[in-house]
Amino acid sequence: MSTFAQTQNPAPSPAFDARRAIKWFVIAAAVVAFLIWLAPYGMAQKPGRLVESAIRGLLVGGVYSLVALGIVIINKASGVFNFAHGYMMLAGGLIFHAFFSVTQGEPVPAFLFSAFVVFMLAVFVVLELPSILAGPIIIAALVVGAWLFLRWASGELGKPGD
Repeated sequence: MSTFAQTQNPAPSPAFDARRAIKWFVIAAAVVAFLIWLAPYGMAQKPGRLVESAIRGLLVGGVYSLVALGIVIINKASGVFNFAHGYMMLAGGLIFHAFFSVTQGEPVPAFLFSAFVVFMLAVFVVLELPSILAGPIIIAALVVGAWLFLRWASGELGKPGD
């Protein structure tokens, strides 16, 4: 039997794999040992602190995943890795703040308005901008221009004429 036929039709694996079972046993034992070592520190705290920390960790992890997703979307849309991604998040924050000020402190309508505007902006960037701008040099120049504008709008740069 040729090597190609062996790779296409591998022999069926046995029902019980001793190496796999030992590996998972060692992993489970390490997790149990870690939890036993951690128990005195956790029991000294309030009981609700573990739940609070787990929820906080999930929320922070969700924010990190949204930032990573934004980096990937901008990279896929423009073909240029955008080092000014934090300023793109700043643009979303500025849009929310503008709507929050207009709605006089009502967070739900401000969030809905800003989500709609940011969604429409993202649709424009993903669908329309690549067909309008052909080269990555032009896109990179626009990214730098947007970066400078957002720095000026946030007050990090001085106002023109200062």
